[in-house]
Amino acid sequence: MFEMNTTFESQSVSLNAPVGISLTNAFARCAQRAGTEKVDLSGLRFVEATDCAAQSFLADAPAQSALSIQLGNPSEPAVLHDLGLDPQLLEVAVLAALQRTGRESLDIVQLTGQSADHLLSLKQVETLRALKDEGLVRNWGVHVRTVRQAMRAMSLVGLSYVSFSASDFGAEATVGILAAARRAGTTVIVSVDADTPAHVISQLRCHPSVLGVLIEVHTLDGLAQSASTIETLRRFSNVLRIA
Repeated sequence: MFEMNTTFESQSVSLNAPVGISLTNAFARCAQRAGTEKVDLSGLRFVEATDCAAQSFLADAPAQSALSIQLGNPSEPAVLHDLGLDPQLLEVAVLAALQRTGRESLDIVQLTGQSADHLLSLKQVETLRALKDEGLVRNWGVHVRTVRQAMRAMSLVGLSYVSFSASDFGAEATVGILAAARRAGTTVIVSVDADTPAHVISQLRCHPSVLGVLIEVHTLDGLAQSASTIETLRRFSNVLRIA
């Protein structure tokens, strides 16, 4: 469980960062074993799938929900060792995601960084920019897995977002990354475990550099737990729009 003891400065907080869910490959496999083909995503402003196996579940998300797709995770069949998603298949992967989700465009496409020295290839960036020009992708970013990757990603030109899982870094490093993002003027998306307390999520979503907080869902029980957390945030927040 991710815990954070630091209280963010209240005088400069953003009150608009939504809380949503991130469906993982593990969730897709769990749902398949249980024979579950659809999940209730009603009322959510932000939804994500971390690989192709989970994308079809996002087809039931409200049309107004911001939709994020991660590409290039190790579970993807087109991922090359130490190089990430094959640039030649990136466009195909985006088109397939559009078909699975039923969207005309993807709000956010994030490629997983493979190493600090090789976050994205020039060809990947060119492809993402071309897809954005075509209106198929609205924003693109990098999903980082190490502090070094995060710092390098913040220096990339044209990047819309940097995303990371707080459980990968721990509380101290997460606070440091958020501080660095604020200095760099970078917007971040933070993922947290399903058992993360509601008050910690509230702290994260109030940070001025946080675009949104996603609760990682690995199981059907985790989905129910995430829904309960979001409902708790709604119930005790009479000012903030949670979802």
